[in-house]
Amino acid sequence: MKANRAELIGPDSKNLGSYGIECADTFFKRFMGLMGRDELPLGQGLWFDATSSIHMCFMRFPIDVVWVRKPKKNGWALVTGVSRNVRPWRLAFGPRGTYGCIEVPAGTVPMGLIRVHFSNVLYRPAMEEAVAGEVVEKPDDLHFGGAAAETFGK
Repeated sequence: MKANRAELIGPDSKNLGSYGIECADTFFKRFMGLMGRDELPLGQGLWFDATSSIHMCFMRFPIDVVWVRKPKKNGWALVTGVSRNVRPWRLAFGPRGTYGCIEVPAGTVPMGLIRVHFSNVLYRPAMEEAVAGEVVEKPDDLHFGGAAAETFGK
C-alpha cells in the first residue's frame, strides 16, 4: 500500500509539517477508530471522511482533531477548525461546513494551520481517481510542526 500523507499548510503556503495517514474507510475501521490502542505514534493520524463529530469513548489517550472541508479533486482541503487535547470520554464537534477530520497525537498540530494537502489518500473510490494523477512521492522521514518540532527537533 502506498504511503498516505497529509501535509499541513499555513500562511503564505508555508509547510508546517505532515502526518502519515491511515484511512478509516470501512465500517469496522470507522467504528473502532483509535479505541483499544495504547497510543497513536508521533507523526501518524487517522482520517475520517463524511463526519463532523467524534467520540472518545473507550479511548486511552488524548488527541488533537483537525477538521476540514471536503477535499477537492487535487487533494487540497481547507481547515475549518482544530480541537486540541480532546480527552478520553468526551465528544468533539467540527465547525459548520466540516466534511471530515484527522485524529492526531495531542500537542502536534501547529498554530496557523489553514489548509491540508492529501497525497495518496484512498478513502473512497472517487477520491482514489481524483488523486491518482496528483501523487507526490515524499521521503520516508517525517516533518513535524508545532509542539512536536520543538520537543523532538524534527
